[in-house]
Amino acid sequence: MIVRTPGAPTVTSVVWSASVESSMLPSPGTIRPCPLPSGASALGQLSSSFVDGPRLLSHLAERRHSGALIDRGSERVQVAILHQGAIVALVAVDETGTHRLDALSMPTPASREVDDLTVSTYRPEIAVALAQMINLPERFSRLPANFVDFSGLLAHLGRERASGAVRVVCDGDVGVVLLRAGAVLGAYSGRLPELDDAEVLFGLAAAPEAEVDVHTTAEIELTGVSAGDLVWSRLTSPRPAAPATEVAAATAAEREAG
Repeated sequence: MIVRTPGAPTVTSVVWSASVESSMLPSPGTIRPCPLPSGASALGQLSSSFVDGPRLLSHLAERRHSGALIDRGSERVQVAILHQGAIVALVAVDETGTHRLDALSMPTPASREVDDLTVSTYRPEIAVALAQMINLPERFSRLPANFVDFSGLLAHLGRERASGAVRVVCDGDVGVVLLRAGAVLGAYSGRLPELDDAEVLFGLAAAPEAEVDVHTTAEIELTGVSAGDLVWSRLTSPRPAAPATEVAAATAAEREAG
């Protein structure tokens, strides 16, 4: 006698995609690298296997969080920058580069994908400057560092009371100086992510192959998107069902007949 055990039922993988129905954020596109500084960790290391990403984002918005929600998946890293609960920038990094986003796709515990979720806390003015680096067009782009006096550039931006960021791109590292009304909020790089004085990047800016980008504005504040303005769409895809197993079992009558 053949006993057939039915396969497990098909399970649906659930991913929520949030699109920003607002002109408050700039259009998506490929941008230059935008590393993030270290921030105080909140809530610990989380996983989408037990944390609902969309609800976590709403939770942070309700508590007027300033910082970043980082979603590390197998193929890309997505980041939402929040300023006092408002979403002020969306960015992703994958094998093709860095991309400004207008939509965010987040898994839930029902998803096949399992992403790592991290919540970082920044001072509100740091979150604003990071969003300006991501969102503002480049005022100066790819200036060769061999003719730029980096400390003189920062002094010039200080006299202008500029807000935003100065980025130094060099082989193997990217450094950032964050500004608010001309004052240096802090400097860091991908290799040295702790916020420090601007002098920490002078060596990087002196490299012959370094390039300097400037993203600044006279505005010291910006308007973000509230969590209520995100339009979440449920994306589903079926998981493959487990194959049926066949078990050969002889009855006592069959054994006797044999």
